[in-house]
Amino acid sequence: MSAAGNWIMTMQTPMGEQKPEVSLGDDGTGTMKSPMGEATLYDVVFDGDAVSFASDMKSPMGEITLTFTGTVDGDNFTGSVKTPMGDQPVTGVRA
Repeated sequence: MSAAGNWIMTMQTPMGEQKPEVSLGDDGTGTMKSPMGEATLYDVVFDGDAVSFASDMKSPMGEITLTFTGTVDGDNFTGSVKTPMGDQPVTGVRA
């Protein structure tokens, strides 16, 4: 099943658990919405069940880059997000 679609991700941050909404297009476009605002995704790559993408988001520390990598199994995403504070586990469910 394609990773394209809408996802609700769950990740731990220094500000507590965050649940950004991610929209991935079949054409490699996408957006991420969170309490910090909305950002465009870039470097979106689909490779079988694997998916990766990046986004620049505003934070209390200024703009940060988040790089997500993971795999899709049906309506579930499991992976990690690379942040300036290190790699963090991330899960997601299709919205």
